[in-house]
Amino acid sequence: MRTSRVWKTLVLVLALQAAAMGVAEGGISCTSAIFDLLPCLSFVTGVSADPTAACCNGVKTLIAAATSALDRQALCRCIKSAAASSSYDSTNVINIPILCGLNVGVPITTSIACDAIH
Repeated sequence: MRTSRVWKTLVLVLALQAAAMGVAEGGISCTSAIFDLLPCLSFVTGVSADPTAACCNGVKTLIAAATSALDRQALCRCIKSAAASSSYDSTNVINIPILCGLNVGVPITTSIACDAIH
């Protein structure tokens, strides 16, 4: 029961933060991006051992949507902001593209300078 309450709280926090960020200058909705990544929550928090197919599909959707440097920079800022208010396993986050067989085109790290992404 406690796990369910934690999940609901985390989802609410991420949704509120994404809604507050709105549409970034690159045109990708931060709210939409966060909801695309919600299926990854169980993996990045260590609840499940592998990312789900829905998680991989969400990441794939974001890769396809980020067609310009501005899109990728906006997405980077959105995800970094959401990550700052969450507890997660950074190794799991780094491994999502690898385990999903996807190339995100940028290093997955909290120290990345979003403005440097091209």
